[in-house]
Amino acid sequence: MTPPAAGRRLKHPNRTWVRPFREGAGPLYLQIAQQVPEAVDDGVLRPGDRLPPQRDLAQQVGVDLTTVTRAFAELRQAGLLDAQGAGGT
Repeated sequence: MTPPAAGRRLKHPNRTWVRPFREGAGPLYLQIAQQVPEAVDDGVLRPGDRLPPQRDLAQQVGVDLTTVTRAFAELRQAGLLDAQGAGGT
């Protein structure tokens, strides 16, 4: 049996952090990107939690895939996301 990985690794993506967009609160990709650190601060997301695949998240919130891809790129650049390929984000 292998020891558990550092942090919490959820088998299924955590979708509970997704909130409705706020009108006048800026570009949608930035609103998505801002929700992740807010969810961490609120304890809704923890290190090791999996986020939904980008296509699924885009469909869930009703935006184009490019919008979510740009949000995830912002989060990776800020050091808040780690992409594991098929293992998830």
